[in-house]
Amino acid sequence: MATTTPRIGLTKPDGTDLVDIAVLNTNFDKIDSNIASTKIQSTKPSSANAGDLWWDSDTGTLYLYYVDANSSQWVAATSDPVNIGVVANQTERDAQYPTPAQGMSVYRTDLGITQRYYGLFNSSTNPGGRDTAGWYDVDKNGGLVPVKAISITAIGGTATSNSLGQVTFTSCTEIIFDQIFSSPKFSSYRIECDWIGNAGSAGAAFYFKHRTAGSDAPAAYYNEYIGATATTVSASSQSAAAQVTLAVTSNNSAYNSVTIDCIRPAIAGWAQTRGISNGYYSGSNFLYISSSQSAAAGSYDGFRLTIGGSGNMSGTVRVYGIL
Repeated sequence: MATTTPRIGLTKPDGTDLVDIAVLNTNFDKIDSNIASTKIQSTKPSSANAGDLWWDSDTGTLYLYYVDANSSQWVAATSDPVNIGVVANQTERDAQYPTPAQGMSVYRTDLGITQRYYGLFNSSTNPGGRDTAGWYDVDKNGGLVPVKAISITAIGGTATSNSLGQVTFTSCTEIIFDQIFSSPKFSSYRIECDWIGNAGSAGAAFYFKHRTAGSDAPAAYYNEYIGATATTVSASSQSAAAQVTLAVTSNNSAYNSVTIDCIRPAIAGWAQTRGISNGYYSGSNFLYISSSQSAAAGSYDGFRLTIGGSGNMSGTVRVYGIL
């Protein structure tokens, strides 16, 4: 007497049964309906059955088509990959990982840095991607990706940018970065600036201002500051200020350093900045901490750095996207 298989119910004839074409066809139909298909393409398949697999060739992500009582959808079958190894150089990296998945990381011994792979940005299927798919340098401290501005303008002096986006400027009163908060896409950014001011800038303030579409943002700022030396601590605030005050410039030939976190500048809303700086002025080392929020909702793609007083500054600026 015929029996059936336990999982999908295929008919199993016993030794005395005759071959029945109808039974064979039924078995074949059951097998076909229970075999998951696998598609490799950059767009979501237009139709699918439960258990089907789709490998997104743009992002390197594997999806499973999941069906339950209430819905059916593609869900990621794996989490982001973690560090996958050490390579000597770009040639070895590309040979070992010709089709990397998003999130894969390798350590480049020739550069002394970690690189992480990102697929193409898509607001629906890959919001964590980038405008250009590829390997991106990650800061040694982890989580910071160098970003290059599309446009840099040096006022009063000169500025050059290297392959990683570090800008070196000389004798500038201002330096402008445009279209840097828009590509690649990150939620927040970190700006690091080191500079030396000339005699005319000693004791002058160092300012930050948001920009959008090639112009300074019209919105004013609410600012809070704390300044400290070895013997004193002072605090102040500003309402609807024209720009963000980040530091006091050191005496001539003394280095200044400021780190600025720009929180969600490209997302419409009340953009925030936080800054911490240190330097040397009037015989004392100082620490300066500032916090600011724009007075009106908006989105921004760039920024301006300005030194007050009658002098100028020379130094470097680095911008990172925060992962």
